[in-house]
Amino acid sequence: MDNLRPALDAINKLYAAVLEPASWSAAVENVTDLLRADHAIVFSPGTADGGDSFAAVRVDSAHAARIYSAEAAQLGSRMLSGIQLGLAFSSASVIPDRDMENSAFYNEIVRPANGFYSTSACLGAGGTLTALNFCRPRKKGPFDSAGIGTLQAILPHFANAIELSRRLAAARQQASDLQQLLDRVDTAVMLVDAAGQPCFANGRALRIVGQADGLMLGVSGLLAATPPATRRLRHAIAGIGRYDVAAAGSGAAQDLRLERPSRRPPLLLSLFPIWQLALSPAGTSAPRVALFITEPDDCPPIDRDAIADAFRLTPREASVAALLAAGHDLKGVAQALAIGIGTARYHLKNVLGKTNTSNQATMVAGLRGFVRRGVE
Repeated sequence: MDNLRPALDAINKLYAAVLEPASWSAAVENVTDLLRADHAIVFSPGTADGGDSFAAVRVDSAHAARIYSAEAAQLGSRMLSGIQLGLAFSSASVIPDRDMENSAFYNEIVRPANGFYSTSACLGAGGTLTALNFCRPRKKGPFDSAGIGTLQAILPHFANAIELSRRLAAARQQASDLQQLLDRVDTAVMLVDAAGQPCFANGRALRIVGQADGLMLGVSGLLAATPPATRRLRHAIAGIGRYDVAAAGSGAAQDLRLERPSRRPPLLLSLFPIWQLALSPAGTSAPRVALFITEPDDCPPIDRDAIADAFRLTPREASVAALLAAGHDLKGVAQALAIGIGTARYHLKNVLGKTNTSNQATMVAGLRGFVRRGVE
């Protein structure tokens, strides 16, 4: 059992590195020590971000990169031709020492990295080749059968750890892309766990919660304006959060109204179940529920340039039209633009004519289609 413990420790460190990518090199270094190698290089092409992944232990990264270059592959074609996926082997069993010593592959690629002998393997995890090389200089002798056997025993765990790391990295990238998308939409979006603790909120949602008018954040999670309203909110979140993939359907979503102390129109919440978005920061639960929050009286901004182009409005007419479409009355428009009420009426008359509408309500309804879309 004592002989197995170092190998088990090395395997545990490989799996731990799946959740802590920064410790991947340390895990490979542990295997390097276990095999009594001087240095190691693990190369896995095609990571989630479209690049390649190196773990270079006690060897310069430039040397590591060259070992897996196209030039090295060409020079080492003799060694590479007999490699079987998932099988650990010794370089000494593939090429005699004298041939190795006289080869361009050794003198141009391996020797600068202070290597000669290696125990290596290629893995096909996830349909992508991953190469592992554990090396030492000639004076330390070739790897014996025990060392090669140890690497062979660890290889399945290496393959599992690499595949899990790749899948987790892909999930994190997808989650990052989704988070950026949610942060750019005009709608207020918040992701919470089943207890009502926020895991993510975009800019509009943060603004609404910051107003503490019908929806706010407390130590225990999201709060409404009154205890009964908070209980309804928490009950709705908990209920949605309990849905699983099989149970989710058209009835999984739920709508909720939250009254506001300011007497503004109530907030309208739409709750939807979500799973495995991996957007939660450290120390929080995974998000289970997405909240889409609407303020009925908060009209989105109107694209002034768009309506000016569409209806051939002057800059001042476009400003008047945009403010009216955003919910201001004529007096508010005059105050916002620092013009007289008579001037505001004059511009309104021109806008009605150019938009071919007979009254302000019809005009506003038409202009609401020119909402400005952009980053919060």
